[in-house]
Amino acid sequence: MDTQLIRTLPPTLESEAARYPAVHPAAVKAIPPSQSGSLSSTIAEALPLGLDGVQNISIMPRPERHVVALGTTPNIGSEKFLILRHRLVLMRQRRRLKTLVVTSSVPMEGKTVVSVNLAVTLARTFSRVLLVEADMRRPSVQATLGLPSALPGLSEYLEGKLELTSTIRRTVPGGLYVIPAGKPSINPVGLLQSPRMVELISRASVTFDWVIFDTPPVNPFADSPCLASMSDGVLVVARSGVTHSDSMQQMLNALEGTFIAGVILNGVEDPRGDGYYAYYYRAKAEPKRTSTGLRRYLPIGKKEISNG
Repeated sequence: MDTQLIRTLPPTLESEAARYPAVHPAAVKAIPPSQSGSLSSTIAEALPLGLDGVQNISIMPRPERHVVALGTTPNIGSEKFLILRHRLVLMRQRRRLKTLVVTSSVPMEGKTVVSVNLAVTLARTFSRVLLVEADMRRPSVQATLGLPSALPGLSEYLEGKLELTSTIRRTVPGGLYVIPAGKPSINPVGLLQSPRMVELISRASVTFDWVIFDTPPVNPFADSPCLASMSDGVLVVARSGVTHSDSMQQMLNALEGTFIAGVILNGVEDPRGDGYYAYYYRAKAEPKRTSTGLRRYLPIGKKEISNG
């Protein structure tokens, strides 16, 4: 990839990644038919969730969390998420695209910032958007939105301790529906492969207009490939000056067989000085290939990212 955009992973991030209990993504297998049956047929037969009793909860993101989509003043960050929303809506006219996994290759590339801002932006147009904090190792959606840290959520539901509707909150302002991660789990992959996760995806698919899953980075963990195999598409987040091309290739290999809906390049300084964020999104549904086999994507209003 272009060395101006993708540089070597700093030792600090390698140390950060080492703090996680690594599970190689290649070890992940799709949920056996004996457990889940056909997911598409499960969705077709699923009953919508009743949302009348969902609890409202106030959100107060701090400025350093970069939830730019909640602002009332136009800024380059919120505009880029509007473009991303538009591209996803256009893509959905050509294929099924309702459940989206947002992930990255390594920690600290900004996937949660992208997940939250995308979900908030979608909720401004669509009345029912669900953001699921599917990182049950080191969740950060609640801190990003300014929600209480002790809320029960996904892990309690998957362990059979709560009903699904009991885990959903509706944010004020914004009207975004959120399922917190809940208590950190020692076996998140096992929970994600359970029939209750199939039930969540199935019922959320027939209830909500969009379902966004914020997940752990791919290379240290098996969680994201597992969830990606059950979702309609994957948004990959890379960070300028952080993401190494080898890490990107390893991640794409782990996600082989899933639909990569787009790649977002995060942390690019805007040359006009209008703001910190510049997000790039590929224009076509199918990726191109470079001579090394690494996918290339067409950014908005820029030349393609390439290997050289």
